Amino acid sequence: RLTWSPRVKVALLALAFIAAIVTWVALYGVNPIHVTAPPAPAAP
Repeated sequence: RLTWSPRVKVALLALAFIAAIVTWVALYGVNPIHVTAPPAPAAP
């Protein structure tokens, strides 16, 4: 049985997360993570 070390698990999780972000940006052209300047909420 193959056992995964914690380091490999974290690396795969990070790789999957990065792949999801890249796919999102490629499809929608929008960065889903607004770290720098989040859009201001629309005033009613």
